Amino acid sequence: MSRRERKKMVMGLNDANKIGLVFDASEAADYRLTANYVKTLQDMGKKVQCMGYVQQKKLPGYLLHQVNWVFCQKKDFAWNLRMKTNLMNQFVDDQLDILIDLSPSTLFHTKFIAGISNAKYKVGRFNPEQVDIFDLLIQVSDEVNLEDLMNHVIHYLKIIKKPESDV
Repeated sequence: MSRRERKKMVMGLNDANKIGLVFDASEAADYRLTANYVKTLQDMGKKVQCMGYVQQKKLPGYLLHQVNWVFCQKKDFAWNLRMKTNLMNQFVDDQLDILIDLSPSTLFHTKFIAGISNAKYKVGRFNPEQVDIFDLLIQVSDEVNLEDLMNHVIHYLKIIKKPESDV
């Protein structure tokens, strides 16, 4: 992470055009909730890209391959954490306005993806060991359901205004 440079910038939902989501796609219910969340963001006029991490060895049948959706597994990372697929590399290299990590704080690979992303503003769950990864931390436990986390993220991102010096 320390070798990657990114242009950090405070970014609220109203100012963002391109949003990236990182989430745990291991459960069908979480996948469906995320798909609905993507639709909500798109209805706001946002371009959304998604990176779903699957903990199973085989991709589940409920995952639909769509434009701007990438799914990865542990096998897609080399022993030194280099990503093996071009789609994964494109996702982290993309100049996203906001990256939202919806995954549990214990899921290492999603935190790694969030950490090396070139996104201008990164949002995720608060974990004292991961404060260097995110610019905005939402203090909710991993027991808080995904829908509540999504609502918190949208609520706080709507409040944030781009500083006048960045306009």
